Amino acid sequence: MIRFSRSVFFIFATVGFGVFGSVRAADSPRNDASLVDRSASSEANSSNSEAPAPIRSMHPKFKMLDKLGKPVVRSGAPISTMRTCGACHDAQYIEAHNYHASAGWDERVEIGKALDGRPWDLGPGLFGRWDPLSYGPSGPDLEVRDWLMKMGDRHVGGGPARASGVELDCFLCHIASPDMNARREALKSGSFDWVNTATLASTRLVKKEVDGWKWNASRFSSEGEPIGDETIPRLSTSKNCGLCHGLVADASKPVVLPTNSRVWGLETKGQIFSPQRLKDSGLNLVGKDLLSRSFDVHAERLLECSSCHNTINNPAFFSGTARDRPKHLVFEPRRLDLGEYLARPDHDLAKGNTVQGTSARRFAGTMRRCENCHNPAAGHDWLPYSRRHMRAMNCETCHVPRVYAPARSQTDWTFPDRSGEPRVAYRSAEGDPHRVSTPLAGFDPVLLPRIEHDGSRKLTPYNLIVTWYWTAGDPPAPVDLNILKQAIYQENDYRPEVKAILDDDRDGKVEAAEERLDTAAKAEVVAGVLKALGLRNPRIRGEIQPYGLHHGTTSGEFATRRCVDCHGERSRLTKPIDLSEYVPGGAGAKPVVVADANVIWNGELAVDRSGRLSYEPRPTASSYYIMGRDRRRFVDSAGIAVDLVALLGVLIHGGLRFRAARKAK
Repeated sequence: MIRFSRSVFFIFATVGFGVFGSVRAADSPRNDASLVDRSASSEANSSNSEAPAPIRSMHPKFKMLDKLGKPVVRSGAPISTMRTCGACHDAQYIEAHNYHASAGWDERVEIGKALDGRPWDLGPGLFGRWDPLSYGPSGPDLEVRDWLMKMGDRHVGGGPARASGVELDCFLCHIASPDMNARREALKSGSFDWVNTATLASTRLVKKEVDGWKWNASRFSSEGEPIGDETIPRLSTSKNCGLCHGLVADASKPVVLPTNSRVWGLETKGQIFSPQRLKDSGLNLVGKDLLSRSFDVHAERLLECSSCHNTINNPAFFSGTARDRPKHLVFEPRRLDLGEYLARPDHDLAKGNTVQGTSARRFAGTMRRCENCHNPAAGHDWLPYSRRHMRAMNCETCHVPRVYAPARSQTDWTFPDRSGEPRVAYRSAEGDPHRVSTPLAGFDPVLLPRIEHDGSRKLTPYNLIVTWYWTAGDPPAPVDLNILKQAIYQENDYRPEVKAILDDDRDGKVEAAEERLDTAAKAEVVAGVLKALGLRNPRIRGEIQPYGLHHGTTSGEFATRRCVDCHGERSRLTKPIDLSEYVPGGAGAKPVVVADANVIWNGELAVDRSGRLSYEPRPTASSYYIMGRDRRRFVDSAGIAVDLVALLGVLIHGGLRFRAARKAK
């Protein structure tokens, strides 16, 4: 009887997901740029458009259960996603095959052996790898509870968090509107058992009251099943992915930057996944009227993140890789049937070969690349030596030529403000980029060779972020921010010795432009205070982390098409990229490169007279020869010699012919 019920569920669920996919394409507002009336204003489109049709799904009804298997509306206990979803799906398998849940917990190493070169890191994943954007936490004494309160809002639960009461949160990806704010507050307060329940706060099923979370009995059936569309399980959409990974928006209203939070993908790469044209957005872009391209051509074509980052054993997408498929096979016909897949959908999602995605690299390359969907030969007949270009560079090199939203260039933790936040500088913006009035000029990514799976190298666009921070001890580790604030601030002002070195113009005030340790003398004063507070050998460390740009793609006239852009004197391949407005500790201090980034660093760091630090690529250092730009004395000399020999031959031949003609007369 149990087997029959599960089979019936899989049949209905399979049909339901298929119907949902067609309903979403048919009933949702169309975002295809070719179907949007560009003559109408965004406000007019927003006010006149009909409300989207409600989601229809054939997913069977289900009870929301607590850890004891009782309906939560009766017990009043927090929901258990493992019991609720595990009633039909193999939740244990899903959690075990889910690198978002493990977060590097299964890849931990001994202190000092992490591949990134940091002596205090435990591994390559979110758990145990120090995060320079949010300042950790990491180190051998890392407690899971402390990590959850600091980094849990970027974790889906399960894995290392399960022992603390945070189960794998299926609602984050599989309902329409998970409440991230409520979930974040539950994590910060340490209410770990209620974290997944807090995710449902936007569904009206549960509400936070003075004495805790209370279930709304009117939103449940007598059997304990939720009523309404808000909790209907569905395929994850790009907006679900965007809760952690970046800014995702549709074309229903102008895209604007968030002002009350920092979005990881936007901060690191300046990329927005949206079908909207840049000129229709709410961003204050320089030259906006001419930017008729969309933020991302794949979003414009109605693709979702799951179109490329699918579950690896999804029978609709499964193709296998060269590593797990016999060499004589071009197509792999062996795959799960839908019933088996719905019982055990592998949540180790297909991923690319990114430099920042250091955890679960065993799955790198399982995602389809551009050439797996597009035929390069069909669209590049205008490009000379097209095969040679394809071997030398990834598609993003030309199809992500410029980034228009702001991305970080510098994060300075050496002199945090009173709330403990770093001094951050952004590309493309002079001033706070989150203010609507700040002009955004965009920036060109730096092009660096990336090491591919087969050992080859291809040019790929990157944003480089330099991070400065204090370390102390032996082996060194990042200085606790609370101790650092004690070394800088005293009551409502700076420490007297710190204020004295910051006040460059000696007017008795420390202006915003002076709040930096941009000389060795200033750094020595703060280091002295840190020593007085009990720290051994405090020193400033800087590191550079590259972030690959694989979204924000464009085509047609906005992609790089002019030969001179790469093969001229001002080649994109050699264009410097600014890193830091100043160098903490003085111009002599240079940052190091994060060691596990699979790129070839072929350039040099340079500091100009104003103290600005930049990175200058040198393609020739990694054996790249750019025709039309590079000069090699041997090749030039040989070419001139050949030309002279040819000219001499012509002159001799012509002279002999002329002489012979004179004699014939």
